[in-house]
Amino acid sequence: MTAPIYAVGDIHGQLSMLDDALALIEADGGAGEPVVFLRDYVDRGPDSAGVLTRSCQRNFA
Repeated sequence: MTAPIYAVGDIHGQLSMLDDALALIEADGGAGEPVVFLRDYVDRGPDSAGVLTRSCQRNFA
């Protein structure tokens, strides 16, 4: 069996939505598995900088 790879896309600066998605991944048993972030990190939402910071922390921690 191969390890899962999770994909998260179109967060649009919504840090709370990203945190929710990451919590679902962790609940699925994927806390240490790769997460690929697809397009549209920033724009529209109130915390684009927070989204960028969190996505980097998740993949490089």
